[in-house]
Amino acid sequence: MSIFLQEINSLKRKLIDLEIRITLAEQGAVSASWKASMVKQIASEYFNVALPAISGVPRMEHIVKARYCAMIVASEVSHLSDFRIEKLFNKSHGIMDNARRWIQDRRETSAVFESEFKEFREKCLEALK
Repeated sequence: MSIFLQEINSLKRKLIDLEIRITLAEQGAVSASWKASMVKQIASEYFNVALPAISGVPRMEHIVKARYCAMIVASEVSHLSDFRIEKLFNKSHGIMDNARRWIQDRRETSAVFESEFKEFREKCLEALK
């Protein structure tokens, strides 16, 4: 009988957890990982790059640009650690530092890139409201 009661209590806890998640979702509260994943998807559409390529191996400049922009904005909107962002993008330790330097260099030397990055960031922020 005690195993039966333990199972009932376990199911009650799962139901309560599910109700809390539903309530948070209805109120617009979303997880940080979900926000970062959405930024990755928006980057795929905005920069016209396949979603798997953003987390993949390709090093063509247009893919690197999409990947690094997505990583930086995902970090800003989700407040996840560099380690978590790197894992989300299937990248090794230290890539966030590379991304920050790469983005900063491009923003300082190219007004076109600066406006493109700002537009992408605004699009992400608008989508995640």
